Amino acid sequence: MGPREGPAISVHCPIWDSLRGGFLWFVLFGLLMRKPNRTRQAWLILFPLLMVYLIFCIVLSKINSSFIRHPLEMNIYLILCESLKIFALSLAVLLTISDLIKVRSGLLRFLLVFFVLFLAAGIGTSLNVPAIFTPGTWTAGFGVLLLIFMVGHKLIAALLRRLFRERFTWLYAGFYLVLGICPILIIGGIVWIQGRSTQVLSPTETFRALIFLFGAVSVPYFVFFCFALLALVSPFYRRRFANCFAHQSI
Repeated sequence: MGPREGPAISVHCPIWDSLRGGFLWFVLFGLLMRKPNRTRQAWLILFPLLMVYLIFCIVLSKINSSFIRHPLEMNIYLILCESLKIFALSLAVLLTISDLIKVRSGLLRFLLVFFVLFLAAGIGTSLNVPAIFTPGTWTAGFGVLLLIFMVGHKLIAALLRRLFRERFTWLYAGFYLVLGICPILIIGGIVWIQGRSTQVLSPTETFRALIFLFGAVSVPYFVFFCFALLALVSPFYRRRFANCFAHQSI
């Protein structure tokens, strides 16, 4: 590397730099080797996880320069998508050990689930921190979004159970799908309209900021929906899910 007339520049890339991005994956596969997880059904956890990764890769590929004006803004969206993928990995880690969560107190369960998710996500964020953030800043921001998600989930689940007792099971997952996918559809609609329009239409700064904030708060529910759907079709994870979120009817 370097100019032809200058000296060669060597770049040293330690193997740890290549492996740390997948550290949580190694943790997940290690937990899948636990004795209670030595069944084919336990490996179904990979399906919602891979689906989340695929969807966010597609979303990032479709967000073009007509929607995002500044490189910094693109970096922020990249960080949001990376945070959501880490959240999905954290949920997968939680469900592989949720057979150990056997507490009756709702508050204690809430705190324990939050701690496991935050710990797993903290490992993921600290090992993959981008240049524009410090590990503490990203981890703290993730913790705030995680707390908002968990409080919102608790309130929404209680409201749905009260209003739709008999149809709670599918409405529970369906509501999170609708809530979580809205900002993705809005961004996709804007990109689609811009692609078909002969005029250059660019959303205002305020509108893009609102879409980002709405997405940061609501898209985690779409990630959660993918795992709730797994709980609906898999008795193995239905029990694990109930241990974490106390929804015995799901």
